[in-house]
Amino acid sequence: MTGTEFFVTPTDEYHRNDIVVFEHVFPDFDADEYGERPLITGKKLCRIIAWSGDVVEIRNDEVYVNNRLVPAPAKAIFLYQIRVKGQPPFEIDQNKILYQNKVGDTSVYLAHLMQSEVKEFSAMVNVISVSHYIKGYGTRDSMFARSSLTDTWNQANYGPLRIPSPGDTVEVNEVNFKLFQHVPGVEMGTFIIREKLYFMLGDNRYASEDSRLIGLIAHSKMYGVVE
Repeated sequence: MTGTEFFVTPTDEYHRNDIVVFEHVFPDFDADEYGERPLITGKKLCRIIAWSGDVVEIRNDEVYVNNRLVPAPAKAIFLYQIRVKGQPPFEIDQNKILYQNKVGDTSVYLAHLMQSEVKEFSAMVNVISVSHYIKGYGTRDSMFARSSLTDTWNQANYGPLRIPSPGDTVEVNEVNFKLFQHVPGVEMGTFIIREKLYFMLGDNRYASEDSRLIGLIAHSKMYGVVE
C-alpha cells in the first residue's frame, strides 16, 4: 500500500506470486524537452504471474495461466461503477473515486476498490449498486505491449501470450518490440532468447504499469523479492 516500507531480499530464485522489484527503463516525462524524451532507469514493484513456457491470458480482468484461473490477491484493486441516488454518502477522493455522469437524480462514479471496500460501499445509504466495470480502449491502442497489428489486447482482455523460453527464436519487429524491450541485447529481426522471461502484473489492475504496458522482464533485470 502507499507509504508502506519494505525490504527487498536479493535472490536468483523466484516463485509464482512473488512480489519483486525489477529494473525498468522509461521516458523521462519530467524532462523539459520537445520531441523524444530521454530514457532513464528506475525500479518497479510487481507480482510474478507467469514466466517462460507459460501461456498467460486475461479475460475480463480474470487471469489465466496455462488455461487455469489464477485467483486475484485479497487486496487486488479493480475498477467499479458506483450508482448513487441523491447525495453521495462518501467523500470524493480523486485518486480513488471519479465522477462519471448523472441521469436524473442518479449519479454514477468510477472507483478503484478492493473487495472489502466493495462490500462497504454496497452497504451505504443511497448507493443503488456497485458493479465491476471494464474500461474500454481502442482496438489497437499503442500503449499496450502486443504481439501483432490484428490483436485487440488491453488491460482487461490481454493475450493469449506464450512467453518465450531460453533458446527460442522470436521475430522482433516494430509491432511487438515493446514486449521484448527489457530483454538485454534485443534487436529488430530474428532474435534468440537467452534467459528466462517473466510476466509481471500489478495488484492495482487499472493503475499499474506492468507487463501489459512495458512487456516481459528478463531474469537479469530482477533485483529481489519483497519481504
